[in-house]
Amino acid sequence: MKNYYIKVVLVTSLILQSFLNINAQSEDRFKFENDKAIEDYVDTYALDFDDENLFIFKDFESFLKFNNEGYLIGPVVHVFNDEGLYLESIEPYEVDKKLSNFKKIKNKPSKKAIHVDHWFHNLVNYKTQEAIVKKENTC
Repeated sequence: MKNYYIKVVLVTSLILQSFLNINAQSEDRFKFENDKAIEDYVDTYALDFDDENLFIFKDFESFLKFNNEGYLIGPVVHVFNDEGLYLESIEPYEVDKKLSNFKKIKNKPSKKAIHVDHWFHNLVNYKTQEAIVKKENTC
């Protein structure tokens, strides 16, 4: 289940960085892409993701909310604890080192830590536009 969270958030960060083209000099500051562009990106870089595991923000307001809260720096891996509380973000060059030794990952959430459900309520499948269905852990 933890691996699922990491994939969802990592893909979201990568897609946002790749498909939201911000240009301060341009009158048209934001360029939104369609599902074909996302599929082309996944194919071009040979990323191992199924369609049902790729998510985007459901609307521009959701994007702004996460951007203004500082979660869209990236690409990064956002780490949540087993209770779903946000712990930290990990830069790509640190992923192997930190994830191979969990003691190096911050283990206590801050007082203002968001819950992973905060992400789920603002993301939809890039193709179907359906909300994420949270699967319960049966173990």
